[in-house]
Amino acid sequence: MTAIPPIKHDKVIKNMSAVSEPLIPVFYLHQLYQQLCDWQLPAQQWLQQNKLTLADLQQANSQLTLSQYSELIDSAITLSQRPDIGLYVGKKISVIAHGMLGLAMLNSASLNDALLLLKQFIHTRNPLIEIDISAHHQKLHINYDLSQPLPKGHQAFIDAITVTFLTLFLHLLTDKSVIKAVHLKVTKPDYYEQYSLFMPCELLFSQPHNSIVLSQTTANQRLASSDPAAAFQAKQFCQQQLDAQQPVGFVSQVQQLILKHQGKISQQDIAQLLHVSPRTLHRQLLKHHTSYQQLLTDVQQHLAQHYLRESNMSIKQIAFELGYVDVANFRRAFKRWYQITPQDFRKKPPLRCV
Repeated sequence: MTAIPPIKHDKVIKNMSAVSEPLIPVFYLHQLYQQLCDWQLPAQQWLQQNKLTLADLQQANSQLTLSQYSELIDSAITLSQRPDIGLYVGKKISVIAHGMLGLAMLNSASLNDALLLLKQFIHTRNPLIEIDISAHHQKLHINYDLSQPLPKGHQAFIDAITVTFLTLFLHLLTDKSVIKAVHLKVTKPDYYEQYSLFMPCELLFSQPHNSIVLSQTTANQRLASSDPAAAFQAKQFCQQQLDAQQPVGFVSQVQQLILKHQGKISQQDIAQLLHVSPRTLHRQLLKHHTSYQQLLTDVQQHLAQHYLRESNMSIKQIAFELGYVDVANFRRAFKRWYQITPQDFRKKPPLRCV
């Protein structure tokens, strides 16, 4: 049998519709800069090393790739020699720093309404954060995990989210007793004693989810800052922001995993590799108006082109390599994709298929 040619991933992906990495807004990185300043560290040098300026952090439309964002956090940890920096940064993030999402939550009728807004619009602030809300034994569990892990500075990012959410909930409720516990997925770090400075509740490590546990009895109580008209207007603006976003990075990650495994990977395996549940994977792809099956088909289309152009494999071999038991089914699928048979494509690849 003819050897399967190596796949030129970059070349194949270039012909697909997604970009290689998600783009992350720079919201909250100014607080990271400010914390370095508070510790009298060369924050300006930190920016220069990462090819940024203070103006970049202050522009609402500035974005970084996942790798850049991760490197920025990691270099701040290296500069400060403080792996607990996320806790301090989270404390600096006020309700106002959350923009229209913070305003909508502040003016919500109840905590429950505010939490639903947070879940619905968190991607307007950071597309990496996934929120799930559940109730157990008269307690609300606000689970927050990342759709994909940061290569560097991951726990500092989680620490900042944790303290940010605690600060937000305490601002809305003003009663510390409402917060019952914080659960973190990470094993107990060396700086675990620092957490007690920021968390007025029980803290557990090595848990299934990152979560903040609240008393459910307060969920429907009216918030003192409630203003229905202001909440409605802020929510509308959040929806406009969400609609304007085109976060294709998550889709690209799924595409590249399918491509890496040449289509021989299940939806469940992809979810595990991206550290999300299959349900979250399905929901995220649905937000992007696609599905695992559609992305699998897209990859099969481009792999079929790759094999036809760059190998001497027979049509039958290519069909089997793409998971088709019956070569006739592959021929029909290929003609449906490109309005030409695989044999004719190989003889004279049409420009429209490039």
